[in-house]
Amino acid sequence: MKDASPSVPRRLHNPLVSIVMTIYNEAYCVEHAIDTLLAQTYRHIELVLVDNGSSDSTFKVLSQYARGKKRDARVRVVRMKKNTGPGGGRNKGAKAARGDILVFIDADMVFDKRYISVLVKPIVDGKAFGTTHTKELCANKGNLWARSWSLNRVTPESQRNGCGVYRAILRSTFLKAGGFDPSKGYFDDDLSRLGNAKPVPAICYHNNPEKLDEIFLYALWVGRSLVSNPSTRYPMTAFLVGSFAVCIAALTALAFGASWPLSIIVALCMLVWLSVSLQRAIPRIVAEGRYEYLFSIPVIWLFRLVGHYLGGLQQIWKMMLQR
Repeated sequence: MKDASPSVPRRLHNPLVSIVMTIYNEAYCVEHAIDTLLAQTYRHIELVLVDNGSSDSTFKVLSQYARGKKRDARVRVVRMKKNTGPGGGRNKGAKAARGDILVFIDADMVFDKRYISVLVKPIVDGKAFGTTHTKELCANKGNLWARSWSLNRVTPESQRNGCGVYRAILRSTFLKAGGFDPSKGYFDDDLSRLGNAKPVPAICYHNNPEKLDEIFLYALWVGRSLVSNPSTRYPMTAFLVGSFAVCIAALTALAFGASWPLSIIVALCMLVWLSVSLQRAIPRIVAEGRYEYLFSIPVIWLFRLVGHYLGGLQQIWKMMLQR
């Protein structure tokens, strides 16, 4: 059952904002993210950096801010022995936080200097209990795959109406709601049971995948999550079964010599797939003359589709073995 939306809080005076960042094997980029957070115009902050079971040099990098050469009194480091997924790491950080407002961000982001002040303003003013940003731009736009991936990030709908992913939320509301559910995998940061977060034009930059293997592995994770998440399990399973049945029917038709009808069906499916994958990109292609997107975006969608499919099958097999 969907939780009732919490009531709008009272106005706050210069509240402490706890920024919770969960990091897993991201030593290569986390330093840049931390530096942009420490340079925020909103100064009354603390950074709760959660090393979520990293096996690289992440903890060493984080330690420089807690007690090393880049020490800042606003930084605290929480180290977890085992990776619990983003949701588990965020829950751990939220419990360690001392602020009135929690902000959840990722290590592969960098932030405009007014990001925190814009993000928390409706909460500070007593006009909302939670917000989400609507200006998530591509940080590594020099890479074709990264630029193409950015078209799938923040949707026009979430820009207008908000979404269930809260970037800032009252700590009391978050803890009362029970925090995140790590079992949902990719969807563990969804708090839509509280209603949509208020959208605000806070600006951040996301380092998108730069290689097709990164896109594929990400899609595998999403595919597994679509099956493990109760709210999406049955639609995803129906898609897997339906697509498998279509493939069997197509192979059967081909075996009986029905090549021309099959070719027409395949061609129509390809046209539908191309139109769906490019529909959001068409205005940008026309406005910017970026015709390389006609190639890159369908390729990304293909890798994502295959990854979702295989990830879903993996999770179904895993669940069958556990029974």
